[in-house]
Amino acid sequence: MMKKLATLPLALSILGTGLAGIANAAPMPGAHEHEAYAAHVQHQGGFLTQKEASDIALKHCEGTVQKAELRHENGLDVYAVHTIDKYGKGHDFKVHARDGKLEEVAVQQQVKFLTQREATNIALKHCEGKIQTVNYDNGLGVYVVHILDKYGKGHEFKVHERDGKLEEVAVKQQVKFLTEREVSDIVLKQCEGTVQKAELRHENGLDLYAIHVLDKHGKGHDFKVDARTGGFCK
Repeated sequence: MMKKLATLPLALSILGTGLAGIANAAPMPGAHEHEAYAAHVQHQGGFLTQKEASDIALKHCEGTVQKAELRHENGLDVYAVHTIDKYGKGHDFKVHARDGKLEEVAVQQQVKFLTQREATNIALKHCEGKIQTVNYDNGLGVYVVHILDKYGKGHEFKVHERDGKLEEVAVKQQVKFLTEREVSDIVLKQCEGTVQKAELRHENGLDLYAIHVLDKHGKGHDFKVDARTGGFCK
């Protein structure tokens, strides 16, 4: 009986040493170990690179890759790839990051914008006359066209660059403008020489003539004259 009791502390000591060895050999993983392991698994999993995914999309659709982004969607790792083809049409693809399987998600219709000339022609079909100014409003995506009709009345239109939709913004009452000759004479009284160019314009809400004069010394001068009053504009 005394022999059995004597061997008990020795057995407990051996058991404790064994447990300590196990604990030292296999510590419980913390957050950093989990992240490192996840990265290792991902690397070992054979994910495609961004370039490989882009190349797969380009084999299906010739063009330029605008964006390629690795995402995790519905339990799958995929690259979202957006391309623009040679006709300007946009394509969205999903390329599976592990096996390269390709899915075309969406195709955007090609958008053709109107040129300034096309917008001007649309306005002239609605109102015969002489184009005074054409300005592009980038914020609204419209061309603002000012036309002087054959009766001297001013019309201002907005032409949408995408669909050519026309809006008449304002109509100005008929007014009598000075002729080009009358305005040239006013300018030549101020500056002797030869009128090289005289152009009727609409600027900052005013109808005016832009006059370029070459004086007797060969020096050029530019004037702006109010088309209604004949006064000089700054």
